[in-house]
Amino acid sequence: MDLGNRSLLHQVDPFGIGEVQPFAKGARTDLQDLAASLGVSYSKFRALFKSQTGYSPREFEIRIKLNRASEMLQSGMNSVSDTSEELGYSSVYYFSRAFKQQFGKSPREWARSSHRKAP
Repeated sequence: MDLGNRSLLHQVDPFGIGEVQPFAKGARTDLQDLAASLGVSYSKFRALFKSQTGYSPREFEIRIKLNRASEMLQSGMNSVSDTSEELGYSSVYYFSRAFKQQFGKSPREWARSSHRKAP
């Protein structure tokens, strides 16, 4: 079923991006199933998703999770280890490496600098 790019982009935006957001809580969404539910192949879905967001679905997943991690660490309520585990990372090392790549600081440095800024 070819709905045309405009219709597909409209579908991918509200449904595709919204369906990927559970990644932020460590949930896994089967993107092949999501693409099928939108009536497109996975490769078409991936291309449309990237054209809408600037990121592949997996890159988007990582960015959402790391943004959530930054909020958790800024709150001072979670340790680096707890944050990593809560967001579904398999190791603190991998989480810390991904965090530093996105924010330019390790999670520990991020948390410390956030606490210093608080009044």
